[in-house]
Amino acid sequence: MTTGEKIAALRREKGLSQEALGEQLGLSRQAVSKWEADQAVPTMDNLMELSRLFGVPVDTLLRPEEALPGKGTEPPEGIKISAEGLKISYAPVLTKKTRWFIIALAALVLVSVLGNFYAMVRVQGMQTQIDDLKEYIAQLPTMQAMPNEVGSSTENKSEDIADASLDFCTFDGKQYLIYISAMPKLFDETESAQFVLRSEGGSAFYDVRPTAGTGEYTTVLRTSEPDCAVYLTLTKGEQTRSLLVGECKGMGVLSALDAEVYPEFSWSGDTLHAFTTNVEVNMQPTPWGERPTSPVSGTAELHIDGQTVEEQPLTYENRDTAYRDEQIRFSCRFDSHEATEEQDWEVWVRLTDNFGREHLFVAGK
Repeated sequence: MTTGEKIAALRREKGLSQEALGEQLGLSRQAVSKWEADQAVPTMDNLMELSRLFGVPVDTLLRPEEALPGKGTEPPEGIKISAEGLKISYAPVLTKKTRWFIIALAALVLVSVLGNFYAMVRVQGMQTQIDDLKEYIAQLPTMQAMPNEVGSSTENKSEDIADASLDFCTFDGKQYLIYISAMPKLFDETESAQFVLRSEGGSAFYDVRPTAGTGEYTTVLRTSEPDCAVYLTLTKGEQTRSLLVGECKGMGVLSALDAEVYPEFSWSGDTLHAFTTNVEVNMQPTPWGERPTSPVSGTAELHIDGQTVEEQPLTYENRDTAYRDEQIRFSCRFDSHEATEEQDWEVWVRLTDNFGREHLFVAGK
């Protein structure tokens, strides 16, 4: 570097303008400019003053081969010095710290995008549940409300359930809506939850999410088997808790069947004509006095000398209004069969209740 280039570099390092440097030396700006352009050389007195001001030896200022203290002979990385007018241009340099900052910023943006996407999915799922509840609520004016104490009980709820409730409404005469609310004493938002309806007909599972900020699980379920137990199952990893919420009983489903079979037979010579004119099925009425809506089906079999000769499904008949709360009547007619009066004959009636249990009733000779 020339003497002028060194003076210019040291001046800029000190943050001085040419005019400010000239004032400190008692000279004009033009004099400093000529030094830096190598159009003039400072006097010895000025060189001594520059040496004191910049903290460098005079020899370092005068000798081109002498580098400035802390400076190499090459310009610093990222700085390009042109030979014309000592114009300096800065090239962008990515340091290690800058690269890590850019990577961290990109990761933050990615996490933000994924978080927004997850939130949108959750909101969409909650909106679906809300729409389902609205559908149920829209149908409530056509339903007959039933008191909670008639068919539901939470007295036997699990000790790990802090609060629970079960409410019912009839639905289209065949099904029921069960309004369920349960709050476990120990709430862990990372657990997945299900309401489970267990009855003699099997188990049904319904995924559910807690109400935000409360730890309470609520839902509305539709079922045709209201005689059931309601559980809240909470699962985390391989650990599952099954908590009894309450029991639904006394909703008019059949706990047992009792039937009376009245077969009538007619004879024409040796030909037997047999048909059941009346099968009365006695049913447990609902606590509120309505006819049970539980399904009942059955078949009738004609047996002669221990052999089944014919089987027919029972046909539903109109009920006598005097017994509409506790009886259903069926009938069945058989074809003609060759038989004698000395032979044994029987009519077997098989009835199936709403739990799938079969009941056998026999009448005959």
